[in-house]
Amino acid sequence: MIRELQKKYIRTSMLAVTLLIAGFLIVVNLSNYLVSEKEMRRSLRIVLSDSGRLSHEGIPGDGPGGISGKEDEPPELPRDIKALPDEELAGENYFSFRVGSDGEIFEQDLDHISAISESEAKAFLERAVETGKSGGTLDGYRFSISRDLHEGGYAAAFLDGRKQKRNLVRVISLTLLTGAACWVLMLLLIITMSRKAIRPVAQNIERQKRFITDAGHELKTPLAIISANADVLELHYGNNKWIGNIRSQTERLGSLTQNLLTLARMDEGKDSDIPAVDFDAGEALLSALGTFREAAEMRSISLRTRITEGIVIHARKDAFLRLSAILFENAVKYAKEGGFIEASLEKSGKYAVICIKNDCETLPEGDLSKLFERFYRADSSRNRSTGGSGIGLSVAQAIVEQENAEISVSGETGNVIAFTVRYRLKRP
Repeated sequence: MIRELQKKYIRTSMLAVTLLIAGFLIVVNLSNYLVSEKEMRRSLRIVLSDSGRLSHEGIPGDGPGGISGKEDEPPELPRDIKALPDEELAGENYFSFRVGSDGEIFEQDLDHISAISESEAKAFLERAVETGKSGGTLDGYRFSISRDLHEGGYAAAFLDGRKQKRNLVRVISLTLLTGAACWVLMLLLIITMSRKAIRPVAQNIERQKRFITDAGHELKTPLAIISANADVLELHYGNNKWIGNIRSQTERLGSLTQNLLTLARMDEGKDSDIPAVDFDAGEALLSALGTFREAAEMRSISLRTRITEGIVIHARKDAFLRLSAILFENAVKYAKEGGFIEASLEKSGKYAVICIKNDCETLPEGDLSKLFERFYRADSSRNRSTGGSGIGLSVAQAIVEQENAEISVSGETGNVIAFTVRYRLKRP
């Protein structure tokens, strides 16, 4: 249990750390992308403001508007951009054209790029015009086209965006590596600190386990003495209701003590060392049912079985028999007089499914899964009359958890309650 508690602490802490690091990486990279986009648009505006010398002092953004300027009216150029400031474009690779109303290029600037020739630059211009858009990207080059409203021509600017793309990829890579390194460091730190963090809880759990174990062992001796004295009284005075009450309550307390010790031992993981074996689940289930036939007959309860033969599971047989006995004992206690108990075993995919049903006077109210909680009583008066302690089903759930199986409870029509256990089948 302590190890499982430590694992839950680590998982919860690392989930919070993961969300924090992921959020930080998203914010940093998104901010870097937006700043890079803003700088590229600004650079294009600067190139157009100088090479185009637009009479309206405006250029379009990257929207869907065409070069005619009919769909989108270009925004005004910022007041701080009136001419080409060389320091703003230092290190940038760009080229631009100014085209007249007759479609002829009468001005071009290819002095700030060496990666492409004049013919390649003109081919870029043709492709950009063919897109019908005022801005976009072609082979890594960002372009912007603006209509000269007075002269009828247009200006086009192209900016090499591959450098910005490489910078973005570099920043993303560095932040991801840094985030991964921080995640690993935090994992190691949390693993180291988790032992100290859960130490008070672990010590408290250990004290509770020791108390239950010590109290259980201490109770065994007085219970044995009380039982022996009841036998002596019965020999001298014969059987009567008072001696019967002593004997029944002693047996009840002995059963409770045994269940508490079983839970404590299972919490400590002492039963986990018992090796699992292959066995026929149907034969084991019928064997466990046989010990309760007499008790069922005394209450006129009919037993029904639907067992599929040849189902082999790989588990601890003693634990399987104990689980079956708990479920059958619970069914015999709470089945109504003259009712029935039905035990079934069948295959369902990769699982062997065991279902034990019984009818009862009334189904427990509320969430039936609470029946597996320790000392939970759906009906305290009913438990007093049957001698239940509210811990047997908790032992059943603990067994199932150790076996990596599953257990569930459901209510059916006719006040029928069904407990279903799913064991994984033995692999061929």
